[in-house]
Amino acid sequence: MRAQIQTQIFVYILAVVIAGLIIGFGAYWIIKITKAARAAELEQFGQGLASKIGMINYESMKTYNLQVPTGFGEACFIDLNQKAKASGDGLDKKPVIYSSWNSNVKKNFFFYPNGADSFYIGNITIDNPAGFLCLNISYGMLSFRAKGLGHSVRISSVV
Repeated sequence: MRAQIQTQIFVYILAVVIAGLIIGFGAYWIIKITKAARAAELEQFGQGLASKIGMINYESMKTYNLQVPTGFGEACFIDLNQKAKASGDGLDKKPVIYSSWNSNVKKNFFFYPNGADSFYIGNITIDNPAGFLCLNISYGMLSFRAKGLGHSVRISSVV
């Protein structure tokens, strides 16, 4: 009788350990697949945006309303042809952009709140002495205007 109880306890403990391992590995793979899908979504957005910018002809103007991946409240464009300025123009509140721009990293589009998701979308110009333009993402949509200049594309707000 006593051996049978010890065997049952061992079986229960083994079942709990196995169930815990299955749940743990399942959660690990779900998180890993979710992160990979998110990375693919961001990469697809970046390539699509670069493609749209690259197709703008000289003197043509287009207004874009793009659905963006979830979790972002702001998108920032920077003009890599200008120098980064750390003055009171608002860039001091976006250290990732300033650091990237100042280090000559070839990325000119940043998603915020954290700025870690960034892309190079082609040669763009910003009509702002500060050299960057940040636009709010409203209801998952990013709206901006793009005008072909021949050598680059000027990005501006829709307003």
